[in-house]
Amino acid sequence: MPENSWATGTAPEVDSTYQRLVALRPETRDRVANRAQGGADADAEHVEEFGAAVDATLDVITAASPDSRILLVGQMGQPDPAYIEQLVLEDPAAKARLSGTGVCDFFDPAGQLVEANFETLTGIIDGYEAEQARVCAAVSRCRTDEGARAAYVDELANFSSDWAHLMPRGNARAPEITWPSVAALLGL
Repeated sequence: MPENSWATGTAPEVDSTYQRLVALRPETRDRVANRAQGGADADAEHVEEFGAAVDATLDVITAASPDSRILLVGQMGQPDPAYIEQLVLEDPAAKARLSGTGVCDFFDPAGQLVEANFETLTGIIDGYEAEQARVCAAVSRCRTDEGARAAYVDELANFSSDWAHLMPRGNARAPEITWPSVAALLGL
C-alpha cells in the first residue's frame, strides 16, 4: 500500500521520511513521487549493470534538477540465520518456501540450514552497495546512508503473514533508521 511506504507514505503510524520532511519544511507538501518497482535480477553478475543504471538515473535527476540533493540508501538489514530459525519456529510451513538449491534459499532440500548462503547473500548485497557508493561519489550532491540501514534487525512482528512484506510497524523502522542521513544531507 503506497500510504505505508517508509519513504513517501502518508500513514501516520509509519511517519515516513516524507512526513518528517513536511513537518520541518511545509513547502515540501505534495512534492513527492514513488516510482519503486521490483523484479530486477540481483546477483553478483549484475553489479556492473546496476551501477550503470544508477549512474543513468543520477544523470537524469541532476539534469532535471541540478540543485537536488540525492540520498541513496542500502539494503534494510542483512540475511540472519537466527531470524530465519525464529521464523520457522513461528511458522513451520515457511520452511518449504525458504528451501531449495539456489543461493537465495536458506535451507537445502533436506531442510538443513545453509550458512554459506547467508554469507553469499551478504557478499552480494555488499557488492551492490559498494557499486552504489562508487557511482554516488562521482556526483557532488549525492550521498549514501553509509550503511545505516544495514543495522536493522528483522522482527517477526514487523511482517505480514506471508513473511515477505512489512507491516506499517516494520515500515516505520526504515525512516527511523534513515532520517539521520536525510537530516545531515539537508542540513536539518
